[in-house]
Amino acid sequence: MNHFMHIFFSNFVTDLLNQTISLNKIITTQRHPVV
Repeated sequence: MNHFMHIFFSNFVTDLLNQTISLNKIITTQRHPVV
């Protein structure tokens, strides 16, 4: 159980991080359009 929760939590954090990075890239691109 503990091991499963650890894996789940790790995946959750990784997904969250990836979403945040993607969001930041989108926001940055909108502010400073890449030519």
